[in-house]
Amino acid sequence: MSVIPTSPPHAPATPEAIHQLECALQETMPAPIRQARAAWRRDLPTLLRTHPGQWVAYHGERQIAVGSNKTDLFQQCLRSGLQRGEFLVLRIEPEAEQDVALPLDV
Repeated sequence: MSVIPTSPPHAPATPEAIHQLECALQETMPAPIRQARAAWRRDLPTLLRTHPGQWVAYHGERQIAVGSNKTDLFQQCLRSGLQRGEFLVLRIEPEAEQDVALPLDV
């Protein structure tokens, strides 16, 4: 059994965690998703003050919309012509303070 450090599902991954995941999956995260995560982190302090608990959609560094329903934002992105993997919808909540180690049977 090995232990893989991970964050709670709603917490954004650190660049190192993303790199480790990409290596494990032998896949690379698309650039628009990387940019969206960075933009979300950049905007998070303001979003927490103005829209706590809501959802926000990003395409690269561009914030597309804020809303109360994740599904609605996802569908809005698709209707605007974006494809899956080109945008990211995240909940507006504080980041987790620390990683959690979960056992994983390999």
